[in-house]
Amino acid sequence: MMESAAPRLILSLDFADANNLLAGVMNLKGFNVFKSKSNDDCLSIINQIEDKTDAVLIDKESAVENDYFLVNQIKKMTPDTMIVVIADDADEDKKLLEKNIDQLVLRPISPENLADTILTLLAKRELKRLREAG
Repeated sequence: MMESAAPRLILSLDFADANNLLAGVMNLKGFNVFKSKSNDDCLSIINQIEDKTDAVLIDKESAVENDYFLVNQIKKMTPDTMIVVIADDADEDKKLLEKNIDQLVLRPISPENLADTILTLLAKRELKRLREAG
């Protein structure tokens, strides 16, 4: 059974409006949301959260910047954090999945479907952990 605590999600999208809209929907879907203004801010939030971060949602530009610096730092700091990247082109962006990125989500996607996708990924991960432990 999943922990009763709300999953912790960091939103780190370039677009402030997108961050704000998604934060509202994610809160309604049961996430504890932290909004990040930059890659450095995202890493700072991960450091500040006492419990682990369950997932980070970033855009493709942030993911590939400085040879995947943000992605690599997140995985170094918190290896279990699920990294979800929003991208535009399935064929072009498929290579992202080889770079420590757990899930690629293509635009356009509704905020509700995005929240459900992340919740499903977290539930699958938890189920896998339970099977391995039991």
